[in-house]
Amino acid sequence: MKNVKIFGLGVKNIAFDPDSAANRDNCMLPIRLLKSKLGALGFELQTADMVNESDSAFEIHIDAKSVQNRSRAKKFLIKLETPLIVPNGSDKEVLDSFDRVFSWDKSSLTSTQVTPIFFAQELTVPVCDGFADRTKFSCMISGNKTAAKFDRRELYSERIKSIRWFEKNAPGHFDLYGQGWNFPPMRYGKAGRLLTKIQGKIHSALGHNPFPSYRGRVESKVTVLKNYKYCFCYENATGFDNYITEKIFDCFFAGCIPIYWGAPNITDIIPENCFIDRRKFENHDQLHEALKRISEEEYIEYQKNIINFLKSDSALPFSAEHFSEVIAENIAKDIGISFD
Repeated sequence: MKNVKIFGLGVKNIAFDPDSAANRDNCMLPIRLLKSKLGALGFELQTADMVNESDSAFEIHIDAKSVQNRSRAKKFLIKLETPLIVPNGSDKEVLDSFDRVFSWDKSSLTSTQVTPIFFAQELTVPVCDGFADRTKFSCMISGNKTAAKFDRRELYSERIKSIRWFEKNAPGHFDLYGQGWNFPPMRYGKAGRLLTKIQGKIHSALGHNPFPSYRGRVESKVTVLKNYKYCFCYENATGFDNYITEKIFDCFFAGCIPIYWGAPNITDIIPENCFIDRRKFENHDQLHEALKRISEEEYIEYQKNIINFLKSDSALPFSAEHFSEVIAENIAKDIGISFD
């Protein structure tokens, strides 16, 4: 077996361990399947720390932040994030340093070939159970984060607006989960993050909770979401066609109806009868009233639509199997070996 380095997946091959904490809700399945498919071609995929530079047959990078000069081996990029999260990751110079880029971002300006992929996951079909046993109204599961710098396309601030509206106007209808909400809203830049953490420690010392709706971290998003009728699913940014992450699928798998805001072309990819489109509401008052009016019969119809979508060919590009096969097949072609 020839070794292959993968950058951006941590260390000590932990990412390939299905029992690791990094594999919440089996989110690392696409990478494990990629490892398996490359293994069938005679390559051992390992985290970068486990392989000497001269021993790597080729390299795979996830969301590279700079031009790669580590070796003469062929280099492949899996580009998943937007420029708001990885500012240099969409630069032409960075992208052109790779032999091929795999990404949802078809608009990347680069001489390197871009092969389309989506964020991938294990596609599971929920039970159509209505909301009679869903004892809680709505929630949000996300981290207290922000963009690398100011950008009008970011949706972190919209998450804060939604949180604050419910805390003020309908506290019994909303719960917040995720990491970092024991601090105030995160600020831009290193200095901003440091100031936020200092303020968080002050709040903690005074026994003050910056977000009264905060209920802590979760071990399994799907398990939590099964208790809720609705979940606020805001991507990190809007304005990027095809940037559809795992957030909406986490809801689908739990039979929870997403309130979605993100990819402008979302309805070209996922049927609009599978989710609540946040863009259709001028404010939170309108949205809240609309959610309260949805009957259980209408709710079940949403669930049926979700099930039909997940069972259709339209959902296959989001599957872990598709993700791993597209990447392995194209790498095999680029390095000149047969892929069966």
